[in-house]
Amino acid sequence: MPLKSMEQPDLQRMSQRGEKRYALLMAGLKLFGKNGLEATTTRMLADESGANVAAIPYYFGSKEGLYRAVVEYIVDRIADYIGDSFKGLDQSLQTASLSRAQALASYKSLMAKLATMLVESDEPKAWAQIIMREQANPTEAYDIFHDRHMKYILQVSHQLIGIITGLDPKSSEVKIRAHALFGQMLGFLVSRETLLRGLKAKKLNKAHLQEMHKVLSDNIDACLA
Repeated sequence: MPLKSMEQPDLQRMSQRGEKRYALLMAGLKLFGKNGLEATTTRMLADESGANVAAIPYYFGSKEGLYRAVVEYIVDRIADYIGDSFKGLDQSLQTASLSRAQALASYKSLMAKLATMLVESDEPKAWAQIIMREQANPTEAYDIFHDRHMKYILQVSHQLIGIITGLDPKSSEVKIRAHALFGQMLGFLVSRETLLRGLKAKKLNKAHLQEMHKVLSDNIDACLA
């Protein structure tokens, strides 16, 4: 399922949550990513969204409440994209004994899907700014991202890498290998502009995505051989 760009409102969520609330959410996604939580004022959020300042405590309780809602929005969008395939993979790990080849194919598929999600739309660029800030200086909102997203992706990744390598999924080596592979994928997001300039392209096309998947697959093979 393709991600919608930020220029195309998510009409379903807008209708569910109210137009002003959704506008504030999008303003928060943009401004918190650009400026950070502390440097973003309620006036800036109100001006960006077209709402009045009083709408922030009305819908979210506070500026911090809006920030948490933005993090929840990011997690929801990720779940929209990978939720079904991720649940199917998790069920397979719980109910079946995967062979090394099956585990390797499943891990490559998961990483390819995540990588595609991060580069095929402009919206994840706004996610990246917030996620990087949370990695560098975690707030209470980081628990939302970790507990509802990263924890489960990492658990599945550790199990698959354990099957592929024959190592204990709970070992530090497996966790570090998973982190290294996940980090190279994130590089396509956080350094996207550098890649585009190197390719002399304004946007990654289908051929670029195919090459990206091939490189990620080759790196997985090399790291988990």
